[in-house]
Amino acid sequence: MSRNTSHIPSHHGYRNDSRAEENLRSVLIITCSTCSVIGACVIIASFLLVRSVRTASRCIVVIMAIADIMVALPALISEIISVTDNKALTTHQLCKIQSFLTTVGAQVSMIWTAGLAQHMFILVACRKEAVKGGFVILTVLTLGVTAENVYLYCVDILGGAEIVGIRWCWIKIKNDTDCGCKENCNWMLWNGKVLEMTMYLAVFVYYFLLYTKVKHLKNRNGLASSS
Repeated sequence: MSRNTSHIPSHHGYRNDSRAEENLRSVLIITCSTCSVIGACVIIASFLLVRSVRTASRCIVVIMAIADIMVALPALISEIISVTDNKALTTHQLCKIQSFLTTVGAQVSMIWTAGLAQHMFILVACRKEAVKGGFVILTVLTLGVTAENVYLYCVDILGGAEIVGIRWCWIKIKNDTDCGCKENCNWMLWNGKVLEMTMYLAVFVYYFLLYTKVKHLKNRNGLASSS
């Protein structure tokens, strides 16, 4: 008796679906990365060419744009390389360079995003002279995360593609022992996640303080005008 296998999907069909998903993923990454780089370049160019927009807040946005280029451009280049040669990104040195640039860029972007919230709060709640001190703190944090990643690059901690796939590199995974797994988690926390959660919390706190300060000023001005 013959079996009806028409309802069973073939492996060829699975390969076609996987290929289509892979092509769609590549198109999305290349398109988004290109748009991100172009947008960041427009922000930087407008800051350099238009004197009237050279304010402290716009300077922060420019720094964030440079950091975004450090994240988007390596992703774009890596995706193009992977499309042309799927084994190219297994090259350890190329993976390390991408990991260093994207990690520093992402961390600097998070720091200055919180810095923009800090800057807005200082302008409203404090004297303008305090803005300079805020920039000093942000610069020190930026140099700190850059120095940390230079150290990780030198000691060969960066440059692993095992976490999120061959096209994106970050921490090199050690799977041999329990100690290695613990070390992996520690580096992931200290080289990204702790800073990320701290900056998210800082943004929330600054905007909450800004909201309460603006509300207080409105109430005070309302009382003054009514009297």
